[in-house]
Amino acid sequence: MKNWVFILLLLILSSCKQKSEIVSSIIADIEMVNQVNGRNVGIGGERTEQYNNFLLLKEIASPNQLLELTDHSNPTVRCYAFWALSYNQDFDLFPIVLKHLEDTSLVTTFFGCFLSEEKVGDFFIDVITPRRIDLRAQSLDSTEQRMLDSLLLYTHMDFKAKDRALERITPSEGLYPKIREIAEGGNRSAMLALAKYQKEDDISIISNLKTFHRVNRYKFFEAVQYFPHEDFIPYLEENLYKYLEENLDVYGAGYSRTIEELYIAIASYKNEHAVELMSIPFTKVEDKKSRESHLFYVTKGIQANPEPIYDELFCRMIKEGRKILVPSGLECY
Repeated sequence: MKNWVFILLLLILSSCKQKSEIVSSIIADIEMVNQVNGRNVGIGGERTEQYNNFLLLKEIASPNQLLELTDHSNPTVRCYAFWALSYNQDFDLFPIVLKHLEDTSLVTTFFGCFLSEEKVGDFFIDVITPRRIDLRAQSLDSTEQRMLDSLLLYTHMDFKAKDRALERITPSEGLYPKIREIAEGGNRSAMLALAKYQKEDDISIISNLKTFHRVNRYKFFEAVQYFPHEDFIPYLEENLYKYLEENLDVYGAGYSRTIEELYIAIASYKNEHAVELMSIPFTKVEDKKSRESHLFYVTKGIQANPEPIYDELFCRMIKEGRKILVPSGLECY
């Protein structure tokens, strides 16, 4: 009986040693490529050997091995180990994420057709953020997400996740001083968050969003939607007339989001002046394609702000033959 137990122990130890050697071999291969590949990459959506290495690591390495590998000296190995560990729904990932909030080592990632560099801390957060890396990965609960968002605000690290936290954060007076401080440092997402407080003293800071490239100016128009102040109207008008004069096919202009957010910003004022501005494309735009494009975004604007003051515009859209969901109770003749 003792002999059988001894033999069984030897077999287990041998198997563990084999597994350990296999894991070490996989890690060496991952380090050699030194790039985090997604499931399908490139124009043909191919699966790479590096992704196969990740699948092997996920299947063969134990949770404790993967946990240890999240502190590996190689950033690519750390990222793949954490990603593999995220499939284990019983493993608490939150402490690991917090531990790596200051992990600014750069890792090269290749997802779809996009080859880029990002910080390891950002990658860890992306893994546990729904719909960013892998739908099957474990994700944070709402309490953990709020805690992480608050911690990101107070970290001095420049993470993309910090920008996303700023944009979705619920305004509170306790967070206001920190958000203003970050905004004064030039952070666009913080300027957008600042608009949610609707403070007159912040107008000059929020207005800095206008200085960014034309294609990315939608951030300012988003800010206006939170804080439709009269001081912003002249700039909205200026941009509206520029876009109207250019006879753009704004569906394919490359900055269609900017134009969409502009119309929603104008509609957020919910006054007669806004009605006048959004009525312009009906009569002032002669180019058929451009007119159609602008009316599409007028529709977006009034649908985002369904107020009685826009009832006439809703009806004009219907007469134009546009398929549009009108507010309940509105009848157009």
